Amino acid sequence: MKSALFISPLVEDQAALREIFARRKWTLCSASTFAAGAEMLENRLVPVVIVERELPLGTWRDALAFLQETDAPPLVIVVSRAADERFWAEVLNLGGHDVLATPLRAKEVEWALESAWQTVSHRSKSARHVRQDAQQRQDAHRYFPQPIELIGRACGYRRAFPAFE
Repeated sequence: MKSALFISPLVEDQAALREIFARRKWTLCSASTFAAGAEMLENRLVPVVIVERELPLGTWRDALAFLQETDAPPLVIVVSRAADERFWAEVLNLGGHDVLATPLRAKEVEWALESAWQTVSHRSKSARHVRQDAQQRQDAHRYFPQPIELIGRACGYRRAFPAFE
């Protein structure tokens, strides 16, 4: 199920996003402060967090820094009334995924979220492959000694049988 958390004190943005999510049958959790959003994240894994540029008691930068330190960092999309190229570049350079300008337009929101969920999907597949590769290497090591072990055994044989040197 596609889901996201929206952190914004602006009721009109929450209503607009809720309507877009309802049409697509996506799940949206919302919070009006970052503290409330962080509390929600303790209880559920959310792949995407959409955060307002200015929050009560903080900014999108504070939210991004906090989210990047979590065990499974979600992708962050920033919502802003003043979404110019400079701001967009700043968000991306600091590790955000995208910027949405307000008023929120359904097509832009859908594109940004589909892109984010696709990125999350690729990350999880990549992580799964890394774990599988590590397990395969571990299994192979059990059955096939590493070259250094073979060299060590050969040196031991030379010491045990000096006539073969």
